[in-house]
Amino acid sequence: MEERIFFQESGVVVSNARFIVPTQTFTMAGITSITTFREAPSRGGLIVLMLFGLVVLFIGAAAGSGGAILFGLLLGGGAVFAMTQQRDCYHLLLKTASGEAKALTSLDLAFIQRVVAGLNEAFVHRG
Repeated sequence: MEERIFFQESGVVVSNARFIVPTQTFTMAGITSITTFREAPSRGGLIVLMLFGLVVLFIGAAAGSGGAILFGLLLGGGAVFAMTQQRDCYHLLLKTASGEAKALTSLDLAFIQRVVAGLNEAFVHRG
């Protein structure tokens, strides 16, 4: 039986026989299920930094210190900016007879969805 490609993009290949990611190759016959999940970025440290910046800002304002006000604004503003730049991370989890494997990770949800669609087509083709 000839190998048929269902998805090929950015080093990821889904065929009726194999699922290839840049670091590993899985046989389609060994995959029992696929799951996707979203991992939100950790913002705890940035929130603490922002609150510290606000405290410095208020103490500087109360003391009339321009340097402390500027430092507090820079800390708080930098933390808020960093939080706005963080993005969710999406994972593709494969379940096989030997256990679970986090096969693919991307910041692009649409890419993960295209890979899942290719895997679903390969499963249907496999029968």
